[in-house]
Amino acid sequence: MRNPQHALKIDIDRRQTLPIYLQICERFKAAIRAKHLKPGDRVPALRALATQLNTARGTVETAYDILVDEGYLQMRGAAGTFVSSSLPASVLNLAAPRVRECADVPRAEPALT
Repeated sequence: MRNPQHALKIDIDRRQTLPIYLQICERFKAAIRAKHLKPGDRVPALRALATQLNTARGTVETAYDILVDEGYLQMRGAAGTFVSSSLPASVLNLAAPRVRECADVPRAEPALT
């Protein structure tokens, strides 16, 4: 099992209108889609990330709860929080775009004159 906590860099912008907890969610989703975080990777503990971001623990907890509800993360009690081994289909579809089949290509309708 990999432990990329040292490499995970999450930046938030306090000037944005998007709440901090949603910025955290978006950063994690982007890191998972970009495969910087992979299934089974451990993510920072709530308190550690709250300290790193200089924000309240409850803010990070809200973000983690949303990510768990959406299937991005799994909480394993004292063992910690990990990237889900069964990521949402939307993430998997974005991560591996399929090649279009000939049948998928829309056909142009003949012009009526």
